[in-house]
Amino acid sequence: MSSAEYSVSIKPDRRLRYWVLGSGTLLAAIGVLVILLMPIAARWRVLLLAAWLLMLAVELAQTWCAYRDSCGYRLCCDGSIDILRPDGGRRAAVYAAGSVIGARLAWLRVRTTDGTCWGELIAGNSRKNKEWRRFQVICRLVGAC
Repeated sequence: MSSAEYSVSIKPDRRLRYWVLGSGTLLAAIGVLVILLMPIAARWRVLLLAAWLLMLAVELAQTWCAYRDSCGYRLCCDGSIDILRPDGGRRAAVYAAGSVIGARLAWLRVRTTDGTCWGELIAGNSRKNKEWRRFQVICRLVGAC
């Protein structure tokens, strides 16, 4: 098998996606409490709070939309990713810096050609799943992982 053909298909777990969005929302609420308890003038707290909430709303909405528009990934060893869409279409992407691959859990950062970037939490077992083993090998070959 040539290296150009070496690829893997990954289907994300819906529960892990909800966990990512839920933990992001929880951490956003903690950030709101921290900003409200800061010993600075009220107008600065309001300005910080507005900036914090705007940034989080954009990030969570972007991640939610990315999760909604993708039902799987085809990862290639040349650094390219095909995002499999629910309507059967495909979208081109690449690995983004910040991906972390462990023995049973991976944080995969994906960047589309238009610059949209998000993370995907993926779980697997290399002893039971050949695709997970292949995914680990591909991520080790790509510099962004």
